[in-house]
Amino acid sequence: MPSLSQPRTSSDASRTRVAIELFGVALLAGLVRALPWGSVFHGNMVVFAPADAMYHVRRAYYTFVSWPDVLLFDSYVNYPDGAPIPWPPLTDFLAGTLAVLVADDDLGFETILAWWPPLVGALGAIPIYFITREIASRGAALGAVLFYALLPISVIYGRVGNPDHHVAVAAVGATLLLLCVQLVRPDDDARRIAGLSIALGIVRAALLMTWHGSLLYIALAESTLVVAAAFSGRHRLHAAHAASALLTLGIVAPILSVFPEPLGGLYSSIAPSRLHLIAIAAVVVVAGAGWWRESGAPAERSGFARLSLLAAVGLAFGVLVLALPGPREGLEPAFRFMTMTDAAGSQTAEQFPLFAGAGKAAAQSAIELWGFFAYLIPLLPLALFAWSRVGVPHDRRYATLVLAAWAAFFGFLTITQRRYGNDLSATASVGFAVMGALAARGLRQRFRVSEIRSAAIVLAIGAALIAPPVLSLYMPWGRKSFAKLTVDDYRKIPPGTVGWSLYRFLVMVRGATPPTSGYVSAEGVPEYGIASHANLGHAIQWVARRGTPTDPFWEYIGPQNWNRAFGLLAARDEARAVELADELSARYIVVAGGSKQGGLGERLYSSDGARRGAWPALTHFRHITEGPLGGAGIHELGGRHAAREAGTHDVPYKLFEVVEGAQLEVASTAGSEVEASLTVTTAVGRRFVYSTRSVSGAEGIAHLRLPYSSYRPGDAVHGANASSYRTRGAPFWAIAIDGKRVGRIAVSESAVLGGEMLRFRADQPL
Repeated sequence: MPSLSQPRTSSDASRTRVAIELFGVALLAGLVRALPWGSVFHGNMVVFAPADAMYHVRRAYYTFVSWPDVLLFDSYVNYPDGAPIPWPPLTDFLAGTLAVLVADDDLGFETILAWWPPLVGALGAIPIYFITREIASRGAALGAVLFYALLPISVIYGRVGNPDHHVAVAAVGATLLLLCVQLVRPDDDARRIAGLSIALGIVRAALLMTWHGSLLYIALAESTLVVAAAFSGRHRLHAAHAASALLTLGIVAPILSVFPEPLGGLYSSIAPSRLHLIAIAAVVVVAGAGWWRESGAPAERSGFARLSLLAAVGLAFGVLVLALPGPREGLEPAFRFMTMTDAAGSQTAEQFPLFAGAGKAAAQSAIELWGFFAYLIPLLPLALFAWSRVGVPHDRRYATLVLAAWAAFFGFLTITQRRYGNDLSATASVGFAVMGALAARGLRQRFRVSEIRSAAIVLAIGAALIAPPVLSLYMPWGRKSFAKLTVDDYRKIPPGTVGWSLYRFLVMVRGATPPTSGYVSAEGVPEYGIASHANLGHAIQWVARRGTPTDPFWEYIGPQNWNRAFGLLAARDEARAVELADELSARYIVVAGGSKQGGLGERLYSSDGARRGAWPALTHFRHITEGPLGGAGIHELGGRHAAREAGTHDVPYKLFEVVEGAQLEVASTAGSEVEASLTVTTAVGRRFVYSTRSVSGAEGIAHLRLPYSSYRPGDAVHGANASSYRTRGAPFWAIAIDGKRVGRIAVSESAVLGGEMLRFRADQPL
């Protein structure tokens, strides 16, 4: 069995053996991430993870249909104004391009996008293997990639059907780390350094074009390279560092020049902008100063003296930049995001601390994402530092210390915000492998245990530490997926998962509403929007293909429309709600469980807008569709909702239309209470009675507004497959005066949409 403690040497395994090992570990990583395929593929439908993943699919689809175009400004977000997209486009462009090469139709495109995350996640194992081989043995490298393959936080972001950018960020970030640890090796072979410099410039550019938060990686990577060059006194490392940054500028600057002005302004920190170019320019200045100074400096100058000089240069550059209002203001959104003082921070689970909550809840949230390794995260930098003292030759110590710095940086971020565990995954995989090597060494030295037995003990302990998420997450995934092989019709599958339920509902929304323009056109603008909670926005944009004023881009995408949309859902006054809907050009509203009590969204969801207690009926909102029966709402991602457990709601989502409403005059005695009621049948077969009341005035006329048209077989109903997707009213409205039914009246669709005036005569037959 290979040693756990010795780094790569010239007598290592052949390239063929290494290739086989890499293929094996990549395959394992891909297979683990493929386990939940049964929740993704349903006949001719592919159900992607809710929220961010669905917008990545929408954007990749734009490239698939219009290759080589990239969706940079989208009229379907921040509706009705539209907005530039804050995410860099590289990962979506590559996924869409792959689909262009392989897929023949929309289903083929969706299949490619579903398998994209496991593919990228599998490739992410490769740099982790080589990073570990820089400082440890082949056995330790295999242990590192085995840990990476099973790490839940990484698997969740890279699972099938979740084509979010985070899986690509982790893979590109791991490649960036690999280049850093190779560059700090004290080997100044000119060809090797030049090759690594070119690779670093390209990978840095790729990271900038993959994630708008890449400045975190840039700050960490550049700092560790500058420190390593300063303490080693290697002017060639400074030169390679500066040259790589110049190459990055040469790649990224022309690309950004064709982008629209980003969200947050020209110096935005939440989208690729001039601020990112300034950060790379700072690398050129600092590394260039180091190269110029070291090329003629005396060899006896201390590392601290060299670093102090470079720190002064960097500080001076930073002061000059921050003296400008643009860059200073551009950093403010990033500061609010990192400190969770923005709207997203308090409502997004992935931004909660790793040990969120108290007691058992805190432990559970951490163990679900890391197993019991969560408690060892603070020890990662210490283990890597110890390894630099006892486990590696002198020429690999800088590489190990770079890893320790990355572990400390991303380890701290992971504990404060669990999402950064994905970025820690590469360093953690190496760090835990090193921790295992240290433990094995201790067993051999203290207890005289053989190398094979010490390795077996370490692997057994590691398996026990990672077992909880394997048993609670991967095994259920596998059981559900393989059980699905026995189902001959996807329509027989209960809509139990959040993603499947949301997809089925939005297919109904798309069929029950008129199509809109400009979905894959840079010029087209949708004719109307659908207001909803922000968490549903990207799903509506992809599955229903309708514009929304809010989505998981949060208020950054457009605070004015964001406030209007949430004001609409929370409105207690119907007139104000209609006014806000008009300002948003929101013809429809999606409501779900978990809405604010007493607000418009809650009243529509709980009582379909009908009278309830002291609340009058809502007369400008009519039920259009709902579903699926027995489905799970997106608010149940953190656990089943109490209302659903109690059986008070059979459907998780409902769609309402904002209408003018037919105006009905009913002649009666002054002071009489007049009621109009209609039995309504929804698309899933549920029935409810909508009624509205009014009191006749002194002139003996009661005025009512009717939001539903009556329906009789043969009436035209708008929308594709509308007969199965839309709610229908009974053939007639029933009219009652002072509790006594006096007649009925038919109300046309045109009357409801146009606000036509209708008059009821008491002598009309029942």
